[in-house]
Amino acid sequence: MIVSRGGDHTLVEWHGNLVGVWDGAVSLASVNIWRQKVSALVAARPGETVYLSYERSGFQMPSDGVRKVITDTLRAIDGNLAACAVVLPGSGFASAAVRALVGGLVMVARPKTPLRCLPTIDAAHSWVVQVAPRATWASASELRAVIAAVEAGVPAAQGST
Repeated sequence: MIVSRGGDHTLVEWHGNLVGVWDGAVSLASVNIWRQKVSALVAARPGETVYLSYERSGFQMPSDGVRKVITDTLRAIDGNLAACAVVLPGSGFASAAVRALVGGLVMVARPKTPLRCLPTIDAAHSWVVQVAPRATWASASELRAVIAAVEAGVPAAQGST
């Protein structure tokens, strides 16, 4: 079920989890909506909610204000979120560099919540199944269908990472 849609995002509640599809420059208003939705789901199902973030090809690195809201939110729900997977598709240098950067930040921050940046939906699905056994998490094909349905309804932004 779509819980929020804007020019830069679509948020879907899926089996008590939150899937965010992001595109372009993420606005502070959109990330505040995300904060409300993920916080509410985690409060209702601590230790059982997964957040999956899917960055489309037009995704741009967020502003300092947006990054602060994201990090503050993740700190506030740390240990109560079952897992956080960031899917950044692509095999090019830029995609690999961003995934490496996220991985390095995770190592430094040492969150209680398992958090990982992955190149594909299937890889994210497999990882979540391993690290979040209490989460209600359906099949990889269903997750791919959710992302495909969102992508079919949200035009790609101009530019790339």
